[in-house]
Amino acid sequence: MGFHTRKRRHGSCLSVLLHFMLTIIIILLVAAGALYLWKDKLKHIAADFVVDKTVDSLVDQITADHPEVQEIVTTLSPEDKESLTEIVENNLSPDTLTDLGTYIQNEDVDGAIQYAQENLSEEDFNRLYSIYSAYAE
Repeated sequence: MGFHTRKRRHGSCLSVLLHFMLTIIIILLVAAGALYLWKDKLKHIAADFVVDKTVDSLVDQITADHPEVQEIVTTLSPEDKESLTEIVENNLSPDTLTDLGTYIQNEDVDGAIQYAQENLSEEDFNRLYSIYSAYAE
């Protein structure tokens, strides 16, 4: 009798372990599915974060010498901020943002414009140039 009791406990423990593993697998599959379905939203959130942090960093560096830059950044409309975010999502990587930051730090506007022309789609470049022209008065 004791032999069968031990076997049932061992089988019961194995059953619990299998149920636990199955539950973990199901949770991971659901999480993977959710990430797949929400990847565009997560990408957008990440791009927002990158734009905000990069712009903040560049603005902090530049406004020490040029306070008018802070004024321009704070007056960007929500639509223009959204357009900038979309441009980043579609065309830019952290490396290209760093490159553009170098142009901005060196006050090389023409170099930044040329860099954007060479690396952005024509549509995105035109949108970016339109935003630049609206605030560069």
